Amino acid sequence: MKKKKKQPKKKEKKDKEDAKLLTNKRNTGIKRYTDRFPDLLDFYNEHDEDDVTRKDRDEFQEFLEKLEDHEREVLEANRYFYHINLSNEGGLVMPVVLRVEYEDGEEKFMRLPAELWKKKSKEVSKLLVSRKKVVSIELDPNLEIADADRTNNDWPAKPEELTFTLDKEEKKNLMKQLKEEREKKAEKEQKEE
Repeated sequence: MKKKKKQPKKKEKKDKEDAKLLTNKRNTGIKRYTDRFPDLLDFYNEHDEDDVTRKDRDEFQEFLEKLEDHEREVLEANRYFYHINLSNEGGLVMPVVLRVEYEDGEEKFMRLPAELWKKKSKEVSKLLVSRKKVVSIELDPNLEIADADRTNNDWPAKPEELTFTLDKEEKKNLMKQLKEEREKKAEKEQKEE
């Protein structure tokens, strides 16, 4: 019995996405030209660019051997790392308040001081290290900060709620408009006399 090799996350993700594609669902069971003529199969039919090769394994092993102790500890830490990129669109320097929601439903509020923008006033990045998986991050959940565009305050992005109004356009009455113009003209002439 052949032992199945564990595939990297990138390959697993790609395979899951490919399985969801409408094209692949519709083409299931369709005979391909290569089914009738196997001589047409080439290197790329049998090898996936995301498959882990012996060379990949050797390079990864070399990489691990070159790591210092503190770097190896980070690699083996069993933690989640998130880069939170923030941009200051309006130019007003304000503190940053974040609500972080974890997979287990727990919420954590983070207050980052306005000094965060001291070195770079347009864009900053905050590293969030967590033992739990983050499912959402919301900027300014209590609406404390001056923000002109609140549609970009959530990760993952929330659908924007829009409201529609129905306005009845007033139809132009050409006869009424001409009558009003004549009356104004007559008033003006009377005043001039």
